[in-house]
Amino acid sequence: TLHDVGPNYLVMELVEGETIAALLKSGPLPVKTALLYASQIAAALAEAHGKGVIHRDLKPGNIMIAKSGVKVLDFGLAKSGADETVTASHMVIGTPAYMAPEQREGKPADARSDIYSFGCVLYEMLTGGRVTAQRKRIPSRRLEKIVNRCLEQDPAHRWQSAAELQRELGKVTAGTS
Repeated sequence: TLHDVGPNYLVMELVEGETIAALLKSGPLPVKTALLYASQIAAALAEAHGKGVIHRDLKPGNIMIAKSGVKVLDFGLAKSGADETVTASHMVIGTPAYMAPEQREGKPADARSDIYSFGCVLYEMLTGGRVTAQRKRIPSRRLEKIVNRCLEQDPAHRWQSAAELQRELGKVTAGTS
């Protein structure tokens, strides 16, 4: 939460907890835990995207598990559709291992770029490893389909919104197809 903004400062809430990156040092997360966190991350992205904000640097180190639940942190590279001055656009910005193909090519990022990064994070939570050309099996076929769609090279083939992705994750949680 951003409490105050001044000419040379930001006052933000102190978030205590552990990042997903720290949790992953012990290996993959249990499927139920990964799904719980994934649903909350998707909800946070849907909220940000609904306000026209694209994160552009979603990764395990920018997601904290706090007492109140998941917090998506570090919007330092975020892009606002309403304000192009927030950060530079048409540049390669982000963490390479989690960047959507279009970001790596210096093309504009949109909600689908964050969805690609989300797929990288979900894959890592489920397998304990980063996405590579030789992917490990995901312990759930339904979650594997979700991850694969998030990681489509062409943004048109990914989920088109975080809200849509969130609904699909909810179906897995509810135990339906």
